[in-house]
Amino acid sequence: MTDGPSGETVDPIVDRGGKNVVDFESEGIRTALRRAIRLLTRRNRRLLYLAGGIQISLGLLDLVGIALVGVLAAVAVSGTGISTVPAPVSALLDWLGLGGLTTIQLSGLVAVTAVAVLVAKTALSAVMQRRIFRFLANRQADVSARLARAFLSRPLLDVQRWTEPEAIYALGGGVGAATVALLGSAITIAAESFLFLIVGATLLLLDPIVTVVAIGMFAGIVMLMHRVLTRKSTRNAQIVTDASIDTLAAVSEALQTYREATVLDRRELYLARYERLIGRYARATASTAFIMEIPKYVLESTLYLAILLLAGVQFVTKDFAAAAATTALFLAAGTRVIPAL
Repeated sequence: MTDGPSGETVDPIVDRGGKNVVDFESEGIRTALRRAIRLLTRRNRRLLYLAGGIQISLGLLDLVGIALVGVLAAVAVSGTGISTVPAPVSALLDWLGLGGLTTIQLSGLVAVTAVAVLVAKTALSAVMQRRIFRFLANRQADVSARLARAFLSRPLLDVQRWTEPEAIYALGGGVGAATVALLGSAITIAAESFLFLIVGATLLLLDPIVTVVAIGMFAGIVMLMHRVLTRKSTRNAQIVTDASIDTLAAVSEALQTYREATVLDRRELYLARYERLIGRYARATASTAFIMEIPKYVLESTLYLAILLLAGVQFVTKDFAAAAATTALFLAAGTRVIPAL
């Protein structure tokens, strides 16, 4: 049993009107998220929101680290005597009481601070991610146990609407998909979206034209990949689900009829069926894993080409310190944002 939106008790096993679980189409990500959250108790929902808020707020450390990389580039170039530190950077250093340091001292201090901030963000994010997934894994066990109790307390006709493999998948892998996979991914996406927002807003203040061009270029690439890859990954996801259920059914049937299969010498038939199903599952899983890696390669290559073009334009149109600061800032932002895309 779970808490409903107004506090009432809701039976997690709904009446499906005699339909089989595979007859249902996806209701969409938002509906799935709402249903997944409703599987949690109110206390666990509050804990999930708190952990998600902490994970999202860690994006502010990324912003600080990126800004420090830009300051470091400006200070380092000014030390060569080619140009001076840009006025905004100089004002910031004076405000922090660091204006009297030498270039070498200032560069070392800024570099160490930038590395410390970025490493701290990465470490804290990893710790929070681990705690969130462990929390969701515990909730998966709780929800699965409640679902099993509710499922096995229903009338026989309701229980028989589900085949054995479908019930096993729904109580096991299905609950895991609704909790650890879905809710964990939702928190990650929220954190990355916040990072995009604050980094994008900062870059817009620094150089609106370059930022708008970069956003347009990467948004176009992401939308194109989303359109192309989503169809393929959706088909693979359906294959994985169907193959998982069919594999469980094949094993269950083979165990239940093992005596007859041995007497009639039909074990090879079961093995051939199992090999076909598990091969289909394995190919779909491998294809999905590869699809998830494609955006990384495409976006990284685009980032390097874009930074090369940006550096050329910046060093031609601006003084060396400003050009170095802008290029370093966009490079640092790209290396933190692109993996999240």
